[in-house]
Parts: sequence; C-alpha cells; structure tokens
Amino acid sequence: MTEAEPLGDLRVLQRLIGEPGRSEQTAPIRDADDQAAWLGTVLATLGLRDVHLVGYSFGGWLAADLAVRAPDRLASLPLIDPVRTFAPFPVPLLVRTALTLVPAFLAWISGGAEVAEDDPVATVIDEGMRTYRIALPTPALFTDARLRGLTVPVLALIAARSVIHDGRRAATRARELLPDARVELWPATTHAIAGESADEVNARVLEFLAELEQRRESPERFA
Repeated sequence: MTEAEPLGDLRVLQRLIGEPGRSEQTAPIRDADDQAAWLGTVLATLGLRDVHLVGYSFGGWLAADLAVRAPDRLASLPLIDPVRTFAPFPVPLLVRTALTLVPAFLAWISGGAEVAEDDPVATVIDEGMRTYRIALPTPALFTDARLRGLTVPVLALIAARSVIHDGRRAATRARELLPDARVELWPATTHAIAGESADEVNARVLEFLAELEQRRESPERFA
C-alpha cells in the first residue's frame, strides 16, 4: 500500500501492482473467509478506522463482503458496478469468457469500443486470462440477508449497459434490501464505467462523502 495523490481533501491509499517485495504472503488465501481476513488485516495493520472503502467490479464484492463482517472499521461503502453483489452473472458472460479472444471480450464489456492491441491494460488482462488459473472459488452471490446486513452507508453506481449483470435488476434489488443506500442506475454506461466516466464517477463519490459529512454534523436534517 502507498499513499496516493489526495482526492480532494481525502487521504487515499491504493494497492501497488508490479512491485515485488512490497509485501509478503504468510498464509494461503483459499476462500472468502481468507480474503476478508486479509483485507481486514491490511486495515488493522495500517491502524485505519472510519475507512471509505471504494470497490469496483470484483473489488466491489470484496469491499461489500468485508463491510458485512467488519462494519465497525468502515465509514462508507462506495460500490462501482460490483460483481455478484446485487445480481448474478448472466449466461452470455459465462459463454464469452470461455470462448472469445481477449480484445473481442474487452470490446464487448465496454459496449463495442475498440481496444488497441498495444493497450497496457488489455495486455495485462490478456496475459492473465491466457496463463493464470484462478484457484479461488467464484464469489457467492449476496443473499437477501447479507445485503440487509450492509449497515454502513452505501453508494451503488450501477451501469445499465453492464454485461456482468442485469443492471436494472441489480439496482432494484439494491434499493429494496440495503438499509442505508444511494443507488444510481447510469443509463449510458457499461461495466467500463470507471474508465469511460472517470471524472463523473470521482465527482459522485466525493459528493456522497460530503453528504455523509453533512449528515454527521446535522443528523436532525436526515432523520
């Protein structure tokens, strides 16, 4: 972990990729219990509480899973088109991940946008899909009870054109079950929402955090 450039007035921590030796794995990560324990240990080791834990795609599922297990560590949970949190994988996604080449798959995820052959992100994903075998089980879809257990304030930004779930179904279920949530369905976005609408996503997350701060200062306004 390293401290990144501030996002507004916030102190932001990001995970570093491609820097061997910055951390050492001392125990196997075999399932969701181990994943939550790892992420919780990171926050505990850094001495962090009242964390705004932002999760995108599979990271959204990881963040939500930790929020159910250790809500006392978190101040809020901004989720950006999270995987298998509010709705299941659709069958076309499973078929395409098994059969298509990576450039075509990435273009499909991003609503038909062209993916350059020398795109570094596409290169990393390509290498991973061709050469890496995932040992962890597929994340379990959140049950109704688990979603009701997400007691921290949630911002859910759902891409209506996402291929990782039915966006409208995901937004409806989130609105029905989350105790304290702002759920937004973004009609023009795909699962690549964090890249194609980066400025808008960042702005909405900051607005949400500002709303929470106002709620802390004047709770009677939000009763």
